[in-house]
Amino acid sequence: MTEALGGERVLVVEPSPGLLRRAARAGFLAWPLADTGDAAALRAAVAGAVREHGIAHVLNLAGVRAAGAVFAGAEDAGVAAHAAHTVEALTDRGALRVLLGRHPRLRVRARRVWGADGVQEAVGGFGGQAVVVRSALAGGRRRAVLLRGEREVRRWRLGQAGSGEREPFVVEEYLPGPQYAVETLSVDGMHQVLGIIALDTTGPPRFVTTTHLYPAPLAGRDEATVRSAVCAVLDLAGVENGAVRTTVVHSPGGTPRVLASRQGLDRADHAARLVRLAVGADLEEAALRALRGEVPAPVPAGRSAAVGVLCGADGVRCGADGGRCGHAPVAVVGAGPSQVLGLLAAARARLAGVGRGVT
Repeated sequence: MTEALGGERVLVVEPSPGLLRRAARAGFLAWPLADTGDAAALRAAVAGAVREHGIAHVLNLAGVRAAGAVFAGAEDAGVAAHAAHTVEALTDRGALRVLLGRHPRLRVRARRVWGADGVQEAVGGFGGQAVVVRSALAGGRRRAVLLRGEREVRRWRLGQAGSGEREPFVVEEYLPGPQYAVETLSVDGMHQVLGIIALDTTGPPRFVTTTHLYPAPLAGRDEATVRSAVCAVLDLAGVENGAVRTTVVHSPGGTPRVLASRQGLDRADHAARLVRLAVGADLEEAALRALRGEVPAPVPAGRSAAVGVLCGADGVRCGADGGRCGHAPVAVVGAGPSQVLGLLAAARARLAGVGRGVT
């Protein structure tokens, strides 16, 4: 526990050491709590700690997989930042798709189903249209995959046969176009966009994110439509307080469509690092101050920052056995997007050469 005389008490799930120090400087008494991966135990631990120590706020940095349990525990103890239906909409993609169906510009054709059999049945209802299949629960273990035609569906289904699990999936229309992650912070229903990050992926069929670029090089009108779409989602979901990341795709028709949304910050993603490098602002500190009702002022980016995830596609190998790296993030900073992407490409080429024994 960090010490701060007379401070408000905040429970932080999976905090970074830096956050605990900043909490103390900001006048908070911070209780750290670890996520063991057991949702029921985490929910009980959050509720118990809040009741025992008179905690006023709960802050989740453990990512989307812990969000449901964390906020359910906070709700059990009477300090939830959101209503239960809001948390569901931000953790269950099926619920999110139902919610977005109420908005004329944001609706996406989709079905929530159980197991591989349900996926095969649902795909038939799309009349041969390419679809994306993904875990219904945000943070689910199944990566998104694009399926075109019955042959690919049958091959995918065979690949699921040995899992022994019957889990929920969302089958939805394929939305091509560039992707963006939008970081927002809400205070009493007022939403502030803290940053828009451009995402580059491997594309179909797996859509593995390989590059994060901040700030996203969006034209003024396109940026305005992305901001508008994200704020509409937050309003529909009933988000009142806290940080939310919303991932959108800017479809060829010019209308942003929402791919996913999740509550809370995540120590495992690169958003906080990018914003800190490019702007000098701190998303975690902003989230702490928002607990007191402080709405952060937007800070213009004086430079660009990018994080690239190196993987087998870059020819990088690591380890004594020469196995492919799962991910190896490299961060670069420069005067603008062209410069940082050039630096990132050079770093990838250099590391790929090292992996091949070239110096």
